Amino acid sequence: FERIELQWRLETLRHEPVVASIWRDLAHQGEKLLDIADDLTIWMHHWIGLAFARAGETAKAQQQLARLRALPEGKASGHWSTLGANLLEGEMALVNGDIETAVRLMAPSVQRIHEMGGGSREQKDIFQDVLLALQRRLGNVDAVIELAQQRLQRNPNHFQSLAAMAWAYE
Repeated sequence: FERIELQWRLETLRHEPVVASIWRDLAHQGEKLLDIADDLTIWMHHWIGLAFARAGETAKAQQQLARLRALPEGKASGHWSTLGANLLEGEMALVNGDIETAVRLMAPSVQRIHEMGGGSREQKDIFQDVLLALQRRLGNVDAVIELAQQRLQRNPNHFQSLAAMAWAYE
C-alpha cells in the first residue's frame, strides 16, 4: 500500500508520469487482497480504491468508496465513513481532472485529519500535501498560506510548506 501512496505522491506532487501498467498492476494486487477483505485495515481499503480509480477501474473504485461509507459513523470507524470516504472521493475526482471538486471534498477532511483512526502522522501527511498542491494549482493564496502555516507549526522545516509560502508571497 505504500507503493500505491508513493506512486500517487510522485504523480500528484512531483508531476512525474507513472506508467499506466504500474497502476494496473497495483490495482490487480489490491483486487487479489480483497479475497481477505475483512482482514485488511481501513487504510488498505482506501489505497486499493485509489489504485482502482487510477487504473481506470471506476466501478471497483466506487465499491471501495461504498465499503468506506458503509462503516459506522464517528469514532467507531475512525471517521472513515465520512472523512476518509470524502478523501477517497476527492482523490477520485482528481483522477478525473476535477480539481475543484477534489478540493471541496478533501478540505474538510484534511482539517480534521488528526481525528481519523489509524495511521501515523507521516501516513496522513500525503493528504495535507496533496490539498496544499491543489490549492496552489487553483491559485487559492489564502488557503495555501493557512495550510502551510499549520504544517510549519508542527514542522518548521517542512519543505513543501516553505515553498508554498514563498509562492504565496511572490
